[in-house]
Amino acid sequence: MDMARNGSDEAKADALEALGDAPLIKPASKWYWSVFNDLGSDRPPAFQGISRIPFTAIRAYADEYQVSGKMREALIQVTRNVDIAYCAMIAEKSLKSRPKTKP
Repeated sequence: MDMARNGSDEAKADALEALGDAPLIKPASKWYWSVFNDLGSDRPPAFQGISRIPFTAIRAYADEYQVSGKMREALIQVTRNVDIAYCAMIAEKSLKSRPKTKP
């Protein structure tokens, strides 16, 4: 067996295992995922957890890349919905990781 290929297959298996239950992103949705990742750095500081991506940042992104019409509406809606779900997931993980306190 070719050792280089075997190593590559092992790396792929390790990467898939690390993903766990992460959903696969369809090619048509990759642009939205890319926008969401880009805008993640625009979150304002938060005392605990994370804060939501400001609407103004999403709008500025659409303006910068001249996204208009229905595509702009979709960009804003998808980004906001993904952000809401992401913030909820982070909050849930944060609650689970807190040490239990005794009454």
